[in-house]
Amino acid sequence: KIVLDEPVYQKKDRKILTTSDYIVAGCQYTKDALISASRNAFLVKMYGTPRNDLLVCNNIDIKKLKEKLNIPQNMNVILYAPTFRNNIDDSGVNQMKELQFDKILEELSIKFSGEWCFVFRVHNLVLDKIDVEKIVNKYPDYKILNGNLGDDMVEYLLCTDVLITDYSG
Repeated sequence: KIVLDEPVYQKKDRKILTTSDYIVAGCQYTKDALISASRNAFLVKMYGTPRNDLLVCNNIDIKKLKEKLNIPQNMNVILYAPTFRNNIDDSGVNQMKELQFDKILEELSIKFSGEWCFVFRVHNLVLDKIDVEKIVNKYPDYKILNGNLGDDMVEYLLCTDVLITDYSG
């Protein structure tokens, strides 16, 4: 339940004030939910979901994308992308300290063959709490990349062979 469909607002006379011309929805279910939750306060158009449309696009050149993100062409990619939590330490900081990059990369090489690189992408508020240089220096024989250098998380997902994450939107 969202906005005016939230139980707390059911018995109150609430209105949506908006300056938007329309809201974008990716499917009929979302469109119906937005119309209901706003009591038809704005027009909902089904144009896709801009944040995720690249994931279903068939004309993406992964080779060019890897080049843009400085990911080696000849390597498989494991992406670690933890969710932001209320506590910054639980939003990837503690987890990055515990991960054994060498063991993960070695196991992937054994199980799936090929060379692997490890890309981590944390919330931008978390990145300054992680000593990237220390991690990279601890594992000089492995390719470990900061995935926060690119603008769009979806671009990293498109290049990813294995994803380690927790629940998130």
